[in-house]
Amino acid sequence: MDIFIQLLINGLLLGGAYTIISLGLTLIFGVVRVINFAHGDFLMVGMYMIYLLAANFGIHPYVGLIPIAVVLFALGALTQKVIIQPLLDADEHIQIFATVGLSTIC
Repeated sequence: MDIFIQLLINGLLLGGAYTIISLGLTLIFGVVRVINFAHGDFLMVGMYMIYLLAANFGIHPYVGLIPIAVVLFALGALTQKVIIQPLLDADEHIQIFATVGLSTIC
């Protein structure tokens, strides 16, 4: 019975993580109208940065979330200005290629 409860809790937590990620993708597509294929890579970069803060400096991951969120916000704003903004009036295929290319770079 203990294993079932643990599996249920793990399933709910994983489903919650998937929900947050999908809400981010939906928000980006709803506001900017660009399918951002680099969304998962930004998430991976953020998780890796949190891991590095925790492993190298002993900072708790929840505390490290604050400076990493600021860094990723700046990175996202820079990406919006440099890559996404000039392509808003371009064909959808061009926008997809740009975000896939950004995903490849990350």
